[in-house]
Amino acid sequence: MRKAFLTYLIVAYGFVAFAQDSSSVLSFEQFVGMVANHHPIALSANYEIQIGKGKLLKARGAFDPKIGGDLNQKRYTDKDYYTKIDAGFKIPTWFGISLDGGYENNRGDYLSAESNTPSDGLWSLGGSINIGKGLFIDERRASLKQARLMRDNSILDQKLMVNDLMYHASMAYWNWFKAYNAKKVFEDAVIVAQERFDAIKSSARLGDKPMVDTLKSFIVLQERKLGLEQSNLEFKNKQMELEVYFWKDGLIPLELNGLSPADYQEIVFPEPTDGLSAQIETWASTHPEILTIQNQLEMAKVDLRLSRENLKPTIQLKYNTLSPGIDNIDLNTYDIDNYKWGAKVTIPLFLRKERGELKISNYKYKQMEAKTVLKIESTKFKIEKSMNNWYSYSRQVAIQSVNLNSYQNLYRAENTLFDAGESSMFLVNTRDNDRINAQIKYIKTLTEGLIEKALFDYHTFRY
Repeated sequence: MRKAFLTYLIVAYGFVAFAQDSSSVLSFEQFVGMVANHHPIALSANYEIQIGKGKLLKARGAFDPKIGGDLNQKRYTDKDYYTKIDAGFKIPTWFGISLDGGYENNRGDYLSAESNTPSDGLWSLGGSINIGKGLFIDERRASLKQARLMRDNSILDQKLMVNDLMYHASMAYWNWFKAYNAKKVFEDAVIVAQERFDAIKSSARLGDKPMVDTLKSFIVLQERKLGLEQSNLEFKNKQMELEVYFWKDGLIPLELNGLSPADYQEIVFPEPTDGLSAQIETWASTHPEILTIQNQLEMAKVDLRLSRENLKPTIQLKYNTLSPGIDNIDLNTYDIDNYKWGAKVTIPLFLRKERGELKISNYKYKQMEAKTVLKIESTKFKIEKSMNNWYSYSRQVAIQSVNLNSYQNLYRAENTLFDAGESSMFLVNTRDNDRINAQIKYIKTLTEGLIEKALFDYHTFRY
């Protein structure tokens, strides 16, 4: 890839130089390959995936098991008021059930009766479950579902960033191609005009041509030089725009030096194949923008489901079986009557907060549904429009190519008649203007068609 482009070293900015033949041609395929492998956006787009993975890991953290302990002791005036040891673990699960267990060992002269434990402590094992609000979905499960969708969207966002980069880089290349070839047309036109001016001036001195032809040919020469100057300016500007996409490893900006695009006569316009219309539905349904908004719709659906769940009363049941210290554990003497349990019930009387959240979630979901339908239809329209334009430019390029050959043949014939003394300088200049205009028009049409092909690739996500 490095052989396809040339850079020079600017010491003050730390740019890197590569030796390169000044006659090198940078093809479109080489250019887009370099952009895909070296541009900072192409490289940094991978960070979007890592961010999505980080968010998913963060959401999974809500289901991490937890262990902990608590030690409290009070001693005053040589009295052991209490020593309390309370340690345990908690394991949240996807199904809304939390498993927990613990160990208590309390002693002291002033313990309350409910805090008393056997001398070697008391073990507990059990769990809790929400049978009302939170039975089917809760904040943790909703966050994890949405984080998975966000992870998927981060992958799609990365693809969209690269796709957008490649389209704009393609536009920059073809505009550079257009400016370069227009400049070459005027360079050749200046050479031809200069040679004609010199020849007519010599003939006029010998009396073979009228002196007025000298003035006419001189005016044409000046016009050609003016056109060359304007095309040179356009080429320099388009070259600077192209250099925005020239990087090495995403860190070192590079510059064009002696590189040129292909000659317009060597470019074969890519013909659209048959059956493209039948693929529009597939392209639209699998486009990352559509998949992204569909994932956003799924996230809105999760919010809606959670809002509905929050209308339910909170009913939490907790049960733990109890067993004496580890030295006295005996499954044969296990007694099911040794337990502790509890229930927690909360019922908001008006549910205004919950009903408000449900209304918001419901309308957000409907809003996202409308956006999804609109996005799908909009994408299909853009694909079909770009496809139609591509077909049209394919025909336009073919027609312009025939016209260009005709103008060139007409110019050569008129020039032959002029040399034989059977034509006038006016007609020669007219044919020359027509030929040059036909070249510029063909280059313009060809470039517009190639950019439209790039836009079709962008809409169909074929980069």
